[in-house]
Amino acid sequence: MEAHPLNFQFALHRDCNQIETELLLQVCTFKGLDKKLVTLLQNQNLLPSTFENYKCPVTGEFLYYTDFENEILNQTHGKSMFQVGHLTPLKNGGKHISDNIGWISDDGNRIQGSLSLNEVDNLLLKIYKNRIDLRNKLQNTI
Repeated sequence: MEAHPLNFQFALHRDCNQIETELLLQVCTFKGLDKKLVTLLQNQNLLPSTFENYKCPVTGEFLYYTDFENEILNQTHGKSMFQVGHLTPLKNGGKHISDNIGWISDDGNRIQGSLSLNEVDNLLLKIYKNRIDLRNKLQNTI
């Protein structure tokens, strides 16, 4: 979608196409994608010969293709485990470009809100430092 050039959501049509391509390629790196399809995409030079499976940039958890497929086939209005987000939100000076867009888990999206990934990291560290009970739980599980 193109917006007025002075609108903070402005993006050129070509940027939107690049974003769509990037999101599709990210889905192809979700954990559990059919290996035959991965090989086919690699043979077409659409995916690198080796790659790491995609993780939510906020929670660090793997995103699973079977969960993604299930979400598409069994939609629940207003609910999804998968969201598309700006890694640096537009409100914080991020751009609507492919390098700034990614799949984010629903938990990750709730945690991030309008924060940048760096701000999320700082918030999580602050919470961890302030919550002695969380540190104790972690110590007891190791």
